[in-house]
Amino acid sequence: MEEFQQRFSRVAGDRADSEQRASGRPEGWDARSQDQVSGQSSSATERAADAGAYALASRPLNADRRAAAAQALHYAFGIGVGAVYGALADTDPRVTQFGGIAFGLGVWAAADEISTALFGLAPAPTERPPLAHTYSVLSHVVYGLTTEGVRRSGRALLD
Repeated sequence: MEEFQQRFSRVAGDRADSEQRASGRPEGWDARSQDQVSGQSSSATERAADAGAYALASRPLNADRRAAAAQALHYAFGIGVGAVYGALADTDPRVTQFGGIAFGLGVWAAADEISTALFGLAPAPTERPPLAHTYSVLSHVVYGLTTEGVRRSGRALLD
């Protein structure tokens, strides 16, 4: 998803990728494009990491720890949802329809469009510009295709 977002930013000419690098944030900041295009100063996963730290330790994380915790949270979520997808795909092949695209779109709708706004981690979908939705939906299509590709490769190795 990160690689796709970097390339899409260059093709779209929105300068989100170059602004990301100029901001001093690590190049691998998750969801850089969607959040920056929406005008957010921090990502939904950074906000979630801060909320978790505050709940556990009654204080927010410093910038470096926030960025690292957000990356870990983002990858843990992706791995967890991907594992559930893999388990479901083994019991019902319809889950793999369209090569994982349906799965990616489901994660996009549930996580990016509904849950982040519902929990106050991101603006409501109606408050985000069309380009932010474009980044998000296409990135999750890439995620779904990649998840299905990894699942098929892993299954072929195990069989």
